[in-house]
Amino acid sequence: MAINAYLGSTVEDYNDGAMDKLNALDIYCPEHGCKMVLHDHYYRGIKELGVEIRINRLICHECGKTHAILPDFLQPYKQYSANQIESVLKNDTENNPEEVEMVNAITKSRWRKTMGAKVLAMASMMSVLALETAGRTVSLITLGDMPYVSQILEIAKCLPAIKSSGNALGMACMYLGQRYAWVWSL
Repeated sequence: MAINAYLGSTVEDYNDGAMDKLNALDIYCPEHGCKMVLHDHYYRGIKELGVEIRINRLICHECGKTHAILPDFLQPYKQYSANQIESVLKNDTENNPEEVEMVNAITKSRWRKTMGAKVLAMASMMSVLALETAGRTVSLITLGDMPYVSQILEIAKCLPAIKSSGNALGMACMYLGQRYAWVWSL
């Protein structure tokens, strides 16, 4: 299972300080509540940037399960960054025309179909989380016809502020964390 955390806003920031930020975090096993410790790493490519970054894995000594700790600008099981996926989902061609053009039409269509449902589920779960933890949430009337990505940002205003790289998908992954890890199996 992957766990998202703020480990830097950009690849450069991540490469410069990820280990320091990771060491400052206390990450606990979702099953046993034991503090997890650094275990191993692997390299993962970010397709649109043409770079590979080191992804660290933590282990629970109670159950032996390992968890990859992804920077919040990446999504589990995706080759492109969360910023790239979010731009396509928002049809953000004005702000990122050259980046969105790099992704082929089939990939864009697949993201809109598969990620759309996941992002809607994330927004719904964040709404429940806001109600349970902060005692408030956003009205369905307010959310209305907002794109799902914008709904995440609106609902996040009801939750305690967290440091993130700035994209809604990464922020949602951090808020939902291990509590709703099954969302990636949708």
